[in-house]
Amino acid sequence: MPRTPTVHYDRTRDRHYFTVSGRKYVRKNYADAVELLADLTADQRRSGSVECIAEMVELWFGKNCKKDNETTRWRLKPWWTFEGDVSLRTFGRDGLDRYLEHLKNNTDYAPKTIRDMMTIAGQVCRWGYTRKHLPELPLMPRLPKAPIGKKSITPKKLARMFKRFGSPKYDRVRSILEFIQGTGCRPSEARRPIWDEV
Repeated sequence: MPRTPTVHYDRTRDRHYFTVSGRKYVRKNYADAVELLADLTADQRRSGSVECIAEMVELWFGKNCKKDNETTRWRLKPWWTFEGDVSLRTFGRDGLDRYLEHLKNNTDYAPKTIRDMMTIAGQVCRWGYTRKHLPELPLMPRLPKAPIGKKSITPKKLARMFKRFGSPKYDRVRSILEFIQGTGCRPSEARRPIWDEV
């Protein structure tokens, strides 16, 4: 009969550790180690019941979200609707790549929202890997960055600025605006012109 794992104390390194399924877990605090051990052994007893991504997401949500967090649930919903019925044994290292491609090509989410969704999916995968639900840890793909806004002035905005700076005390500002309108240069170039650029 297999022995029940227990938490041990390492005096030389001042830490607590235990081993489950040949894998060593280390925690600084005894209470944290006991809580993690209880979670791991409970998950191992239930591990036969977790078969697909949707079940793993629900189990993660029940363990890690103390209150019913609607934002987290909303960010996870596209993942379990897209790959919820995929078996954990066949999810593989490229599972998050497929999900990222799906979010980029088939949805209208902003890049920041996609980053948030992928980050939470990565957290769930790491949690599932440490609990032995996933056979291997999926690689986190390179996530999209938000586009940088344009720094040039549109004709509409330029017309509004001419109207606003119409009085004689704004002659210098108006001359810079006329220079921008006539040349099409950026505002920073108009403020600091260099002879080599003229």
